[in-house]
Amino acid sequence: MNGRNGDFTVSSPLVVGHEAAGIVTAVGNSVQKFVISDHVVIEAGIYCRACNFCDIGRYNLCKGMMFL
Repeated sequence: MNGRNGDFTVSSPLVVGHEAAGIVTAVGNSVQKFVISDHVVIEAGIYCRACNFCDIGRYNLCKGMMFL
């Protein structure tokens, strides 16, 4: 069914999901990696950076993963 997520009916204004994206509209003087009009997304996961999975770049499998 359109406009539904299980028993929940989606109505405006609402964005369903946990992913966030946007376009840079301003940058500070010390920002070097982004420029105005860059398309950006967030990584909501905070991983330990110390386990074997993190070491091999598979942080999505980190058992210590926490989410914002």
